[in-house]
Amino acid sequence: MTGVLRISVLLIPIVSSTFHARAEAVTHLTLDEAVATALERNRTILVNKMEIDKARAGITEAKAHFLPTLSISGGYTRSAAIPEIDFESPIFETRQVAVLDDFGDTIGYAYVDGIAGIRQRRFKMGEENSYIGGFSIQQPIFTWGKIWNGYELARLNLRAVEEDYRKVRNDVVFSVEQAFYRILYLEELLKLTEESYEQVRRHVNVVQERYDAGLASRFDLLRARVQLVNMEPQILKVRDGLKTAMDGLKILLAIGLDEEMVLHGELKYTPRDVSLQPASEEALAQRPELSALRLRKRMAEKALAIARAANKPSMALAVNYSYQKPHNFKNEWGSSWYATLGLQVPLLSGGATSGKVEHARAQKRQAELSSDMFADVVELEVRNALLEMDETAQLFESQEENVQQAEEALRIAERRYETGLMTNLEVMDTQLALAQAKTNSLQALSNHLVALCKLKRVIGGKLDTVIDNSE
Repeated sequence: MTGVLRISVLLIPIVSSTFHARAEAVTHLTLDEAVATALERNRTILVNKMEIDKARAGITEAKAHFLPTLSISGGYTRSAAIPEIDFESPIFETRQVAVLDDFGDTIGYAYVDGIAGIRQRRFKMGEENSYIGGFSIQQPIFTWGKIWNGYELARLNLRAVEEDYRKVRNDVVFSVEQAFYRILYLEELLKLTEESYEQVRRHVNVVQERYDAGLASRFDLLRARVQLVNMEPQILKVRDGLKTAMDGLKILLAIGLDEEMVLHGELKYTPRDVSLQPASEEALAQRPELSALRLRKRMAEKALAIARAANKPSMALAVNYSYQKPHNFKNEWGSSWYATLGLQVPLLSGGATSGKVEHARAQKRQAELSSDMFADVVELEVRNALLEMDETAQLFESQEENVQQAEEALRIAERRYETGLMTNLEVMDTQLALAQAKTNSLQALSNHLVALCKLKRVIGGKLDTVIDNSE
């Protein structure tokens, strides 16, 4: 059995205010357009999108550890007092010495150096003005997988954050759809309530005519009038609920509360055939929370590998170059450089490494348990969503038939009352039964559409593979 309630609603604030200017532009939205607007403008989505940017920055930071680091330095030193060293140095001079033969006769002369005395000297240990500039390059050569695992951890974190973001989007979409259908439901309920009010008002006129003709008692007239007045608070309550629901949707869409909106939508029922197994399989494959937990399990494995490598050897290359004055004890500019290949082997950490390993191992086990537990939760949520969908569908179908019977009963009651074959109280009871039946039918239809939206969120946002007779 198929029932359709179509509605194109102009939603305006029920209570106007002279202190707020009415918006010049009117926003027209279908359900798909409302969802698209929320995905573009919803503040919760925009805030969580920043987490993706942060995770991408983390990848950039992790990549940097593969590359060499370059730093430059420079300095100037002005010394107020230069340390000095006093020392003695010999005085050398050249002398002429006669060269004798074996008989002691002079055969020539030679010049030789010799010490002529001692001189006092003073040496400054530096210069008053010293300058230095240079750069240093460092390149990791081997880190026992710590850098690589850190990079992989950052990549997995980005994917996990993207799954978190997808969950937020799904939640916002569900909230928008739920709010959209609730507004349509309240608008239709307002129409039903106003129709019931007009129906009771017409009945009051009939009772008044019969009372004037002496065919009805004053009690019947008063009872009909009381029922009419009792319906006015219901109308006001539905109107207030409609305004509140509309404001809630505007907040979800990041639209000003003073702006006007036109919602084009329909409350439509179509029988659905959904099987538990494909729905559960789709949820286990597509649910963003479960995907994020699986990714964080892999992140815990990478963190464990990093912790285990903390006491493993690492190697790095460093190259340093400097240009300075004074240089080699001379007051002039000069340069020097050196390269170092360093090997570091941690021997003792006081138990810190083993503590980090145990911490990472516990996190890994925690991620595994969380993933397994949430998989069971997802299957339970799918079962509950399917039960709710079937329950609301059956309730709507039964209420549709009940509405038809209530309408026929009211027609019979009104004709019999006009001929005096039924009391006023019986007619009013029939009116209330019809109003309740229509309200129940409308509520069941709205709940069924929301249940479908909930099923879509539970399985991860896709229904095509689990609904056999989708529209």
